[in-house]
Amino acid sequence: MLTPLLGAVLLLALVWKVSQLVRAPHDRLLQSVTFCIVHAGLSFPLGLPSGTRLVDGLVGAGTTKLLQNVLLLGTVYWLMCFYLHSVADQERGRRRARLELIPMAATTAVITLAMAATPPGQRGHVYATANMQVGGVATFYLVAGLYLCYALSMALWWTCRYARLSRGPLAHGLWVVAVSLSAMVAAGALREVLVVVRSLGGPVPLPVILGAKLLLDVAIPLFVIGVLYPSTANRLAAVHLWWRHRRVYHRLTPLWTALHEAFPEDSFGRSHGTAERAALGC
Repeated sequence: MLTPLLGAVLLLALVWKVSQLVRAPHDRLLQSVTFCIVHAGLSFPLGLPSGTRLVDGLVGAGTTKLLQNVLLLGTVYWLMCFYLHSVADQERGRRRARLELIPMAATTAVITLAMAATPPGQRGHVYATANMQVGGVATFYLVAGLYLCYALSMALWWTCRYARLSRGPLAHGLWVVAVSLSAMVAAGALREVLVVVRSLGGPVPLPVILGAKLLLDVAIPLFVIGVLYPSTANRLAAVHLWWRHRRVYHRLTPLWTALHEAFPEDSFGRSHGTAERAALGC
């Protein structure tokens, strides 16, 4: 039930942010948010059974899993970049963003080598059923999970900091993002512990694994909702103000009519487009 909702939310966010970026292509903050959602949106179809069958069938088992995780690494990297570009010292933010490419690139290289070292019969694994006692499988999930936890924790710290300094819709949206990031960090940390336990041969109840997955499934659309909330709230407020002005305009029509009849010499001529705006109540 959550899959269609997640897809719809990601698609809406993607269309909205790309359209904004087209109008402001040099806005680094908007670039970071847009690229973050682009990576998340590209990873979504790879997580669907049909997407997995298509890509793995064309390239080979494990390709989908590798691509999906690389895109997720890019998602959290661009999320960190958003906060890094928000600092007052823009040059320092750009320098830090470039430095953060190093751990992301290293993580990408390690999980790629881990997938290559995994026996072909084990590459098509999913987290819930993967054999963590296979070195390549455990390394893949452990290293990718460590970077995700690191990047999400950094983003959570910045989100809480800015939420405390903000007001109105922006603060509300940031707190929603903070809740979703907290859930992601908790789920990621739990999965890391489970990887270690399973790699050592310890038993892990399936409901615990599914619970961590459900937490992520809820947190991801919640994160996107939090990102979209400030813009949505501001637009709804603008629509409400327009509607109120329109009602006042029409309620004053009898007064303007009476004044025009009493003082026709003081009336103003219509400029181009006025009739259309009047029809719309503007």
